[in-house]
Amino acid sequence: MLAIRREQLQILRRLQFLAFAKTTIASLQVESPDILLGLSDSEISERIVLSLECLDTLDIKAERDVRSFIRLCFLVGPHFSLYPSIQEHLLGWDGSMDKVFALTRPDVWEQSMVNDIVSRYCASNKRPIKTASASKADIYVTQLRGAHAIDYHRLIVHPDVRRLLGREAGLSLNALREQIEADAVSSSNFRFAIMSTQHEFFGEIAFSGLGEQTQMSYWIRRDKWGRGAAKAALAIALADSATWRKNKITAKVHFLNCLSMRTLISAGFRKASCHAGDMHYFELMGALN
Repeated sequence: MLAIRREQLQILRRLQFLAFAKTTIASLQVESPDILLGLSDSEISERIVLSLECLDTLDIKAERDVRSFIRLCFLVGPHFSLYPSIQEHLLGWDGSMDKVFALTRPDVWEQSMVNDIVSRYCASNKRPIKTASASKADIYVTQLRGAHAIDYHRLIVHPDVRRLLGREAGLSLNALREQIEADAVSSSNFRFAIMSTQHEFFGEIAFSGLGEQTQMSYWIRRDKWGRGAAKAALAIALADSATWRKNKITAKVHFLNCLSMRTLISAGFRKASCHAGDMHYFELMGALN
C-alpha cells in the first residue's frame, strides 16, 4: 500500500512540475522570446522532459525554485545541473535555487552551457564522438550573398548554434542582409555559404582579417550536425584559401567543444599553445604559399 502511495505522489509531483513548466514556457515566450527562437515544438517538449527528469533527482519543492530550475534549462541547457562545478553546489542542498545563483561563477554557467550542447548531441546519436566522413561531392561552397539572408537568419538563431558561436539573438533580417552584402565587397573578409548539391543552405565558413593574421569561423545548421558537412566544406574552402592567404589561419574553440576540435584537426589544424580564458586556439598546419 505504501509503495502505491509513493508512486501516486511521484505522479502528482510530475504533473505539478509539468504544469509549472508549461506556464514557465508561456512566460518566456512573452518576456524573453529570443531564448526559444529556433527551437521547434518537439525540441521544446524534449527539453521539458529532460528538465523534469533532472528535477526528479533533486529535492526541489517550492514553486519559485521549480520555475527557476526549468527556466535555467532553457537559458543554459536541460543538463546544466549535471555539470560538475554546478553539481557540487547541489550536494547537501536545501532545495533553494538562491544558493546555486550565489555560488556559480559566470564562466561556469558558460561551461555548463557548452557541455550541455555537446553531451546532448552525443547522447542523441548514441555513438562515440567522431567526425563523420562525407564526400565533397555532396557539398559545395559559394560566396555568401544577400540572397542567403533568409535561410541564414532562420537557422543561426537555434540556441545550440548561436551559443557555440558566442552570438546573441536579435539581429534583424534587414540588418543581417546589409551586413552580408557589405562583407561581399570587403577586401578583408571572405564569407562562404555552405550548400548541399540540392542547393539547401547548411551554414557558413567565414575568414576575417585577411593577410597577416586570418581568423576562421564556421557553423552548421543544427539539424545537419553529424553528417560530415563541416568537414567537406572546410576541405573545399581551405584548399581555395591557398590562393590568397599570406599567413597561418587560426580558429578559436571553447575547450569543452570537442566536436569542433575534432573537425578542425581532421581539416589539418593543430592546437596552438595560446588560449584566452576558456577559448583555445587552433592553427592550420602545412606550408603556406
